[in-house]
Amino acid sequence: MPGLRPAHDDFRKRSLVGRIALASPACPRKTAGMASVVGIIGGSGLYEIEGLADVAWRRVETPWGAPSDELCFGRLGDVRVVFLPRHGRGHALGPSDINYRANIDVLKRAGVTDIISVSAC
Repeated sequence: MPGLRPAHDDFRKRSLVGRIALASPACPRKTAGMASVVGIIGGSGLYEIEGLADVAWRRVETPWGAPSDELCFGRLGDVRVVFLPRHGRGHALGPSDINYRANIDVLKRAGVTDIISVSAC
């Protein structure tokens, strides 16, 4: 379908930073004075993001229990980013042990407006 994927040179081969820059649509929140915050849920093997500046790991509580790990707050260029390793740093949680409800809730509580989820399968 036209308009769903940027018509730039091979979107799939771009870095994560490049994908965020290309995929970030004009958001109604931006016109209301609120900047978008991109939440990234890392899959197996993605426990940190190269090039992330102003990094700070923080624990955020949810009524659904503990999320997979602490949240990593940072910035990629001008984009504010909140990163959550889905399986925990070091792959501490198996797929059936992940508290998906807490993971989504914790991102919302951190101010995330858009989510990118990375997975191996």
